[in-house]
Amino acid sequence: MKQDLLKIDFPAPHDIEDFLNDYKGYDIDSLRLKANNNPHWQLLVDQKQGQQTLSERWPSLCQVPGYLLPPLSNARQASSEATATWKAHFLHQAIGSPASWKGLDTTGGSGVDTWAFEQCGANMTITEPDEHLATMLHHNGQVLRQTRRVIQDKAESLQTGRFDAVFSDPSRLQNGQRVFHPNACEPNAVVLMDVWLTMSEHVLIKLSPLLDATEAERLFPQACELIWLSLNREVKELLIHAKRGYNSPAKRRIVELEGAGAVRHDSHVMAGEIVDMAGEPLAFLIDPYPSVIASRGVNHLASLHGLKRLHPSHGLLTASHVPADFPGRVFRLDHRGKPSKSDAKAGFSVISRGFPQRADQIKSALQCTENKERFLIATLWGDKSKGLLQCTRV
Repeated sequence: MKQDLLKIDFPAPHDIEDFLNDYKGYDIDSLRLKANNNPHWQLLVDQKQGQQTLSERWPSLCQVPGYLLPPLSNARQASSEATATWKAHFLHQAIGSPASWKGLDTTGGSGVDTWAFEQCGANMTITEPDEHLATMLHHNGQVLRQTRRVIQDKAESLQTGRFDAVFSDPSRLQNGQRVFHPNACEPNAVVLMDVWLTMSEHVLIKLSPLLDATEAERLFPQACELIWLSLNREVKELLIHAKRGYNSPAKRRIVELEGAGAVRHDSHVMAGEIVDMAGEPLAFLIDPYPSVIASRGVNHLASLHGLKRLHPSHGLLTASHVPADFPGRVFRLDHRGKPSKSDAKAGFSVISRGFPQRADQIKSALQCTENKERFLIATLWGDKSKGLLQCTRV
């Protein structure tokens, strides 16, 4: 197992600040090509690019003097500060919320998840195969005044030890190509899950939300919970929470975050329920959030809220009432049919659900301008009916 990290002379905080000020108006690509004798040049350019690109995703870390942001190529898969913080609080609560605890991050990478765990009192051990990233993780630990242990090696190299929780975010970039199936990612969480469960009672795996829910349950029979984590209505992560000794079907959960990470919605869902179909659109239309669709929880939540499905080919729901605290957008149906030319000119936001044409095709055909206050929903209902529904967001 490799443990000796490269001794790299990183730039001091004032060097980074001076660089950002001196080259404030410069283009990143031109700076990359600029001839310069400064040994830190490319790393300083990384900091400028990171500040431009990551300041909204990592607002706290971008304000820490001397904290080194990773190259953008390594940050693309990384969690946002909001989702990292939610995961850290979730895992901290799962292990009993101790003031101090031992965590293992098997995929250090950009370091944002490690940072979030440390904010919840974790003393972290980190494995990271890339020498530069491993050294940067160690350096940033010193900047943050954290006593983290960084091991420059693959996750497979560490198969013994005792931890309160293990976290892994397998790389989804292989040979320059994007992958999403866990068996194609590195490290292979499917293979290593049982090893990690000998090291800790709790294991949390971050996977691509493209992974099918049923396939996730098949691959990880140790899972006690599958969590679809969304930020601003976009599903960012599928989390597999495994617990040693758990032998019941995994529960499914959707969590909707907004803004800086405030929880907008958090509920368990079930798959496989049957719900009534509506013969035609009622007074209100409900468009479930993508997390509800991904978890296959549409029917379960529809049944709980007294809603009906418009058509089996899509997830739109309808009701005569406004459902309270439903994870989705609610629209009032104002008019059925194609809008007049004047209405189209006034504008609609177009949504297509199960319709033969895409939203952009419909918008182009109607010469419709964008309007965020009014919506035109193209969809199917009943046995053979289809059409355009003019709506207002509730």
